[in-house]
Amino acid sequence: MSSGSSTYAVVSKGYTGRSTSDDLRYIIGPHDPDLAKQNNPESLTALYGTDLLLNGFYSSSNNNEALKLIFCY
Repeated sequence: MSSGSSTYAVVSKGYTGRSTSDDLRYIIGPHDPDLAKQNNPESLTALYGTDLLLNGFYSSSNNNEALKLIFCY
């Protein structure tokens, strides 16, 4: 998943009834930096990603996937 050191963050909004994953994915933007530059130019991927492999950011698709990745089960 990375070619060098990585920094991980677990982001939570507590119980608000809204998906943290959706909000975080909007901030990160699409996986493709070119698509991110067109559709969400202020997203992290648009600003810092270089290509599909080196887009710099990853977020789980939903809360259940996030739990599996965090707790590795």
